[in-house]
This record gives sequence, structure tokens and C-alpha cells, in this order.
Amino acid sequence: MIAGAIVFGAPQAQFIRATFTTGLARVAASISVTELDKAATDMHPSREIVLDFVEPLAWERLADEIKAAVDGKTDKELAKEKGWHRSWIAKGLAHWHKIRGLRAPDRRGNRGKRQQPKPSGEDAG
Repeated sequence: MIAGAIVFGAPQAQFIRATFTTGLARVAASISVTELDKAATDMHPSREIVLDFVEPLAWERLADEIKAAVDGKTDKELAKEKGWHRSWIAKGLAHWHKIRGLRAPDRRGNRGKRQQPKPSGEDAG
């Protein structure tokens, strides 16, 4: 395995890239697969795998905290309360859902203005 730090201009763009090559037979043996199709190992004798280890962005680090704190608050209220940038709320929630394989809900109404409850039939007249 080969690993090294790669820097692209600014210090915040630094990450570590690890590269290694492995074969299908080795992977199968490591997870205790007893029977492996010889044709499959001949067709794919080895494969290079590249992993980039990067520092998560602010909203990625805060995704769990954002998800827990958002209950009933607008993005603007939550950002002010926590001292976060307002855009981090939507980005953090989108990231939280993405890493769990879920579809993020549409929160366009939660950006700034709290939605007023609709008047009931008696109060409207």
C-alpha cells in the first residue's frame, strides 16, 4: 500500500490518498469464501483501489447535531442560536440523509419565516 499527503494550494485542501492493489481471490480468502469461480479471478486478477481521506466539511461534522437540533426551528433561528452559518443547516441535513441513503425532505419553507398556522373554520369568519 502506498499512502501520502497531497496538498492543493491552500492548507484546508490537504488530504491523504491511500492506493493499494488487491485481487478477487485475496479478498474472497479474507472473508472466508471457500468456493470461487476461477473464471472470475482470471477475468479480474487485480484491481487498484484508491481511498481519499479528507477532513469533513463543517456541516458534515455537525450533521448529527443539526438533525437533533432542528426540531421545529427555522434555519435562521437555529443558526443564530448555535452560531452556525445559516446555509450549514440545509447542507448538514442533506448530508445526514445522504449518508443514510435517505431522501432529504423539502425544507424550503424553513429558511427564514416561520409558517403561520391556518385559521380554523370558526376563527376565519
